[in-house]
Amino acid sequence: MNAIEPTLFFSREEYAARLAAVRRRMVERGADLVLVDEAEHLAYLTGFDRSATRYQVLAVPLEGEPVLLLRALDEASLLERSWLRDYVTVADWEEPVEVLTRTLDGRGWARARIGLELDSNYLTVSRWQAIATALPGATLVDFGGVLRELRLRKSPAEIGYLREAAGIADRAMRAAIAAAGEGRSEREAAPRRSRR
Repeated sequence: MNAIEPTLFFSREEYAARLAAVRRRMVERGADLVLVDEAEHLAYLTGFDRSATRYQVLAVPLEGEPVLLLRALDEASLLERSWLRDYVTVADWEEPVEVLTRTLDGRGWARARIGLELDSNYLTVSRWQAIATALPGATLVDFGGVLRELRLRKSPAEIGYLREAAGIADRAMRAAIAAAGEGRSEREAAPRRSRR
């Protein structure tokens, strides 16, 4: 079976630089490991744009490769869009926090200083409590706001995509303005579909 070569939106070097920036902040915050679960942050670090139907989380250690816990049904999407190849799938009938706990324990991370994105929309109070209960030997530290702040500074590649998107929006607005006019209704300005 041939390995799938992913289609990446950014270079592997860009993803490596993002990961290095996170690790510098981990040192500042005193975290040995960070659990990243905010969808936008997973995409920022891995290129993987996941479904939001189940809890999925990226474990980023200070050294070594990150590992992603993802919904089993999302595996194909990960392989198509991400450079990351160290992952654990979670079946829909499994409890994600239990799989996370087994994974962290199996890698020697269950007693680490673990950073959590306390401002994440995906880290509910009950999920935070489940993680804290399942990892009694770990010290949990706040890693909230870090990735949001890092994402504010755009790379040349990101700026290129933003310029391209702005150009598309500008052309669409010019076309909409040209189609509109005094005394014309929305129906008249809308493009007409050919009838068969």
